[in-house]
Amino acid sequence: MKVRISQENQIALKITGIISAVLISVLFVFTGLLRLSFIHEKSKFLKNACQIIENNIEEDSSLIYEIGSIFLELPYFVDFSVYDFDTKELLSANNSFLELLPATKGKARHYMQKDYYLDGNLDVMYLTRLMILDEKKASDTSDNSQRKVLIQTSIDIENDSASKLIYYMPNAIPSIILPVILLSYFILLAFIKKDFQREHNFSANVSHELQTPVNAILGHAKLLSRWGKDDKEQTEKSLKIIINESLAMKATINNLLEITKLEKKLVDLKREAIQIEDFFNSIKEEFKYLENVQIFTQTNGLQMIETNKELLHQIFVIAISNSIKFASKDCQIVLRCFMEKHHCIFEIEDNGSGFSKEIIPHIFDRFYRGDAAHSRSKGGAGLGLSIAKSIASALDAKISARNAEKNGSVSGAIIRLEI
Repeated sequence: MKVRISQENQIALKITGIISAVLISVLFVFTGLLRLSFIHEKSKFLKNACQIIENNIEEDSSLIYEIGSIFLELPYFVDFSVYDFDTKELLSANNSFLELLPATKGKARHYMQKDYYLDGNLDVMYLTRLMILDEKKASDTSDNSQRKVLIQTSIDIENDSASKLIYYMPNAIPSIILPVILLSYFILLAFIKKDFQREHNFSANVSHELQTPVNAILGHAKLLSRWGKDDKEQTEKSLKIIINESLAMKATINNLLEITKLEKKLVDLKREAIQIEDFFNSIKEEFKYLENVQIFTQTNGLQMIETNKELLHQIFVIAISNSIKFASKDCQIVLRCFMEKHHCIFEIEDNGSGFSKEIIPHIFDRFYRGDAAHSRSKGGAGLGLSIAKSIASALDAKISARNAEKNGSVSGAIIRLEI
């Protein structure tokens, strides 16, 4: 049976795969270089330790059998042994438990053997070096042949947490990366599913918004084609509806195009100095002929702001129109401006019933009207505040919505713009 993977999962898997490949590659390169650097430094250190032992033995070959003076010149954490090359007899050592390890050929090597000691493993970086004793200085030799000894120096990794971490880090990458990959996958999947759901809702909403006027236009067109031609009153009525619904469709399409232009930064964003009091007065003048609508202003001493006047004006018109549409019959709107943490804050507050808690997170979503039926009773297509959000983004501003409260109860809605 063929398992079908959803498109969301496919995208999440592909992105996670790319992220994982890049992350693993970077970590492997980084830890690999770190391990090479570690080996190089330890190799250099062990060679120096070997050189100290050689120098001591060259000065007095009897020191092969005495560790005292050599040991004092080496750091406490370095183990060393001196072996007869031919017989492999241990001649001298500060750790008699450590046996002669395989030859390293001049480079430090890693050696690990589990349960080597009663209380743990043998895990060391070590170096072996052949030394040929000068027979003239070798007081312990009775024949005329040269004597060869093997010098072995080592550093314990098992009990050195830092060294162990550096050396074994590349081996631990899979176990470190796997939880990160899984977490990344589920986070990506959640975001992708959310985006897919939003796009699905958007497509459904666009279809709904355009389907309603299309059905009205088709219905009246069919009515006219059957018997409306001879009925002048019906013809005028049908044509009026067709024109109105066509204009509604055009407005929806234009709004969507405007949002796209704003999101793609295709709008002219010339900034200019704006007198805030004059700006508020012009808006009051624009709405003064509406009955039962009062607009008040509060500038709080703030006089100027530099931004795009046309786009700022459009946000205010959208917010005020929204307040008028949903506020009470005696609509009162306050336009407020003040400074807060080096930002200019604009607020449009009304005295309506406010937003219900469940719709506040969706206020700026496209086509969202706060009711499941997408009622057209209030007019519009639910794109006004979406356009306001896109404008705010184009102005590098933040827009938000909340309820105004008085005496612990909701007393209106506030649209806040932070520039």
